[in-house]
Amino acid sequence: MTDSQEPPVGRGTCLSRAVGHSRHLVTAGWGAAATVALCLAVFSHGTGPVDLQVYRVGGQAWLEGVRLYAPDFPAPLSGPPLPFTYPPLAAVLFSLLTTVPWTLAVLLWTAAGIAALTWACLLVAWSALPAPAASPVGLGVAGASCLLLEPVRSTFDFGQVNLVLLALVVADCLVVRPRWSRGALVGLAAAIKLTPLVLLLYFLVRRDRRAAATAAVSFVVFGLIGYSAAPADSVQYWLHTIHDTSRVGGLSLASNQSARGLLSRFGVDERVELLLWGSVVLLVIFLVVRGARNAFAMGQDALAMLVVTTAALLLSPVSWSHHWVWAAPGVVLALAILRGLLRVATTGALVVVFGIGPHSLLPATGNRELQWSWWQHLVGNSYLWAALAFLAVMAFATGSTRQVPAARRAGGAMATK
Repeated sequence: MTDSQEPPVGRGTCLSRAVGHSRHLVTAGWGAAATVALCLAVFSHGTGPVDLQVYRVGGQAWLEGVRLYAPDFPAPLSGPPLPFTYPPLAAVLFSLLTTVPWTLAVLLWTAAGIAALTWACLLVAWSALPAPAASPVGLGVAGASCLLLEPVRSTFDFGQVNLVLLALVVADCLVVRPRWSRGALVGLAAAIKLTPLVLLLYFLVRRDRRAAATAAVSFVVFGLIGYSAAPADSVQYWLHTIHDTSRVGGLSLASNQSARGLLSRFGVDERVELLLWGSVVLLVIFLVVRGARNAFAMGQDALAMLVVTTAALLLSPVSWSHHWVWAAPGVVLALAILRGLLRVATTGALVVVFGIGPHSLLPATGNRELQWSWWQHLVGNSYLWAALAFLAVMAFATGSTRQVPAARRAGGAMATK
């Protein structure tokens, strides 16, 4: 054969072409999904994502010395008449949103959310799958479809910070050799929004005391940075505002898919409700510790992480439906770990439940949730039932999952040098 002749088209060439074609399809699919998400975020609102407006005006308030937790916030600034519910450090970081025009801020924020979700799903998939089993088409389609889940749609709709926090947590838990000290990003995420503190349990069950200590120290350090930037607001937040759950909305609202939300919708006496909630807390702690241990024993760090974050969603007094963005890595894990009919059934159930958001189809607001019938409680608390079922299965799991290469099983998903 001369140099000018084409090599024969063999199996390897066809395979490489197919993989290349698949990657183009995946890229196109992600691009289309991202474009739709961007357009919806910018053009589906009269005034724009309301929570992003609150973040922006919170940053502006910090810059201008306006009290973040005053009853009449954001006065004298203009903005939605909604309270700022995050620690002062968040306002300091959100001040960056004031440096660009509003429409550009929405575009950049939505693009950051899409990038964060993409990164997180890839890390989760890489952690869960043995290398030969990774399918670019399957993972690409799964990741792009996650943009259509109700929690993710709602996050874009409101302009929420959830996807950025998710990416910080996933990177901290699953990257094998991070440039940062493991636990630092969890501490940062918790300093912005308290819920990620529950990941201390992930490190403790994993017997990584150093990472747990790093996360705790990181949380304190970033909190002190917030205090140095806004001392009066920090005192107000940490001593008073943090205990006031009324600032984040009614517990009984249908979109509050936490255990406390479920109990509130039954309209029982508050003391009885707290007693029942305490019992649920103990049950969930039992399930999450057993479930995380089982996941680590299977060599599935991503699965252990999902067990712990699911418990956080259940135990937080308020877990709005847009907080449940952890359903996205849940879908990816179901595809990566399960096999056969079980994989189809589980993935299908997750996509249906978290794609529809059944609570949104029922009577809501104006205390109408307190009048729900028994079947409406079943349908309206679907996120919670799915979470409890997942924790119960993990707590009593005895089988094994697909084996992950030892290098990844020892520490996580991807190394950064």
